[in-house]
Order: sequence, then C-alpha cells, then structure tokens
Amino acid sequence: MMLFSPILFIMVILDYILAGIVGLALVTYFASLPDMDLQYWFLKHRGFTHTYSFGILVGSIIGSVSFFIMTMGINSGVIEETVFNIVSIPLWGFFLGLFMVLGHISGDIITPAGVRPFQKPKYIPNLPIFSDKRYTFDLVYAANMWANSGFLVIGVASVSLALFSSIYIISDIPL
Repeated sequence: MMLFSPILFIMVILDYILAGIVGLALVTYFASLPDMDLQYWFLKHRGFTHTYSFGILVGSIIGSVSFFIMTMGINSGVIEETVFNIVSIPLWGFFLGLFMVLGHISGDIITPAGVRPFQKPKYIPNLPIFSDKRYTFDLVYAANMWANSGFLVIGVASVSLALFSSIYIISDIPL
C-alpha cells in the first residue's frame, strides 16, 4: 500500500478515481500472490514467482483480463469506445499485475533470505538479462510481527494521506 500511494495520488489528481481505487484494491488483495510458491510442492520458495519474469507474466494475464472486461464494457455501452480507453485500460491492468509482483519483491528484499529477481525461468534461453545474484538488505525477518504491523500502519497512513490530500487538491476548497 505504501508503494501504491503516490500512484493513487496521481490517479485521483488526474480524475481517474475509480481506476485508482480498483488498482489499490487489486494490489492490496493480491500482494501475497508470489507466495503461492509456499502452497505448491512443484514451486521453489522465492523462485520463479519472485522474479521480474513472473511480474511480466502476471501483468500480461491481468492486462488480457482488463482487455476482455473493457471489450464487454464497450459492447454493453458502459465504457465509451475511444482510442484512449482501448489502449489505457489493458495497459493499466498490465501495470497493476507487474506492480503486485514488484511490490512483493521489494518487501522480500529487506529480509535476510532476499530475492533473486533476475533469475532465469525454465525453458527460456540464456540471455544476458538473467542472473542468479541474490539481493538482500538483511533488515528484518519476514515473520517479524512488529515489522509487518508497522508496514501495515505506514501503508494505511500513506494511502489515507494520498487519498485525502488529492481529494482536497481537486475539490477547490480554499485554505
């Protein structure tokens, strides 16, 4: 939530309040999506699901779903058929999917175990963009209740500040 608050602020300022709120809801709800590797025996923890490649995959899936929803909205007359909507709605979906994974990776990078965000996926040829280098700031353990509670409080506070300050700016209320 903390990382998404500046984006929410900008979305509200630009008068895309619904898109900003939907984005916040999706990013918050699916924040732990990369940890699905804990539930399936065939996925290594902090393996593929904690990489930029997975972020691009999730972004592509959510962008495709956004395109499908946009098409249904245009066909039913709920969404206006404009070039801006046809381009921006799927791109917003892609961005949200990518952001979910990258936000999770940025949270895991502060743990001692760290992450390997540029790890090469299986069945992909070797390219110079891939690396097995592990990144960590080694600050707190993932199970640290105090750190997790603190990040929750900071996240709620930053989203509240972004939302209320942006609404105040666009509302024309004099000081």
